[in-house]
Amino acid sequence: MPTLWVESHPDSLVPEATWRQMQAAYQKGDVHVSVLDVPTIKKDSGSLTGNPENFSLWMPKMDAFLQKLGLPAQDVQPGYLPSMSNAPPATHFAKIDDLEALPTQDDKAIAQYKIFLKKPFPRAFVIGDNAASSESGGLDPRMGALKRCAQMSRNCQLYAYNDKVVWKSPLHGQVAVHSIVMTHQQTVGVFQVSLDQSCKEQFVPKVKIVRAPLHGSIGIVPDTKGIPSYQPPSPLARCTQPVHGSLVQYRPFSNYAGQDSFVFEEQANRDNTRHSTTVMNISIH
Repeated sequence: MPTLWVESHPDSLVPEATWRQMQAAYQKGDVHVSVLDVPTIKKDSGSLTGNPENFSLWMPKMDAFLQKLGLPAQDVQPGYLPSMSNAPPATHFAKIDDLEALPTQDDKAIAQYKIFLKKPFPRAFVIGDNAASSESGGLDPRMGALKRCAQMSRNCQLYAYNDKVVWKSPLHGQVAVHSIVMTHQQTVGVFQVSLDQSCKEQFVPKVKIVRAPLHGSIGIVPDTKGIPSYQPPSPLARCTQPVHGSLVQYRPFSNYAGQDSFVFEEQANRDNTRHSTTVMNISIH
């Protein structure tokens, strides 16, 4: 009967010299022996075949071995092997260690994310409207993190998986993240306009709050006059005359100091079929 031996380094239970002697002794009585010598892994190879992080090192070669023998060699239920065959793609929304890019700047969520960054693969971090959760280990840590988040919050969504940010806005369109610093006595206004290349108004964008702040009040002035604030190298940076637009105003609760955030969606074209999303992360002192 053909056999496939999967070995790696280091192995605290069976040193390399030992398993190579075992292989040689076995081959004396049976020539149908294949050895898959996996390159050195980060941890003890005693958990080589049970750790999803290592699946890609040996599973494809095992499948080829089974296929050669005419045995089943394809994933019937690929969802059970998410870290290998169904890992979510990176969205390039932010770098994995960029804390300021988190869609929520709640103190507890930031603390949990710091812990998540120290966890071993596979790992998943999930964000909801007012809660965050993470899980590592097992075949699919995403499921565990999503279930835990769903017990505490609505609209739970995967933010990061392993070493990649995979977060997508719950809305269609581009996502922009801005960070500002203010005092609890200030009011911040975000002015939304739509201009053509000649600085003329195209339309007054409609604005909708997607996630309200936890530590402040927010309001929308649907049609008002203001000065655009485009920054170089945008060609619209030269547009400095007052125009019509929509204003989003935020004010923190009295005497509050800490982190807060809110998310709003703005109209991106005249017929209101495309939208963009803005995440505002606020540090209040």
